[in-house]
Amino acid sequence: MLLNPPENDWLMWRRTYDAWGYSPLKQINTDNVKNLTVAWTWAMTSGATETTPLVHDGVLFLYNWLDKVQALGALHVLPDHSDVGDGSLVATERAFIVDLQSRALELKRQGKSADEAGQILLAEFKTKFADWPNLTAVPNVVKHVYAENQ
Repeated sequence: MLLNPPENDWLMWRRTYDAWGYSPLKQINTDNVKNLTVAWTWAMTSGATETTPLVHDGVLFLYNWLDKVQALGALHVLPDHSDVGDGSLVATERAFIVDLQSRALELKRQGKSADEAGQILLAEFKTKFADWPNLTAVPNVVKHVYAENQ
């Protein structure tokens, strides 16, 4: 697998043993690269960290300071390539993350436990983001938000 990684995977620094750092994916090319913008950001552990994200089977792995590894589901970290190309997926992704983090912190300030907040937000998000796949991860994300904001 490391000698010939799947196109969607980035399994090591510079992606392959030849160290070219080249992706065989065709969505981004010399004509449209100038249109790229930041779609989302992710907070890493505070400290001296300079890392290469690794991707395997749709999961983005980030090595952090003090040997902490974060695993992010990369399923939704893609621009909208609908016929309209209106960027609605990116906007929805951003709204989801911002809303989840801010609501979790609000519930924490109200004295709710991480478990209580996770269940409350799971119910809220099932209505607010009804088409979102895998909302069952919401309680775990809430626990991470609580842990990062102690």
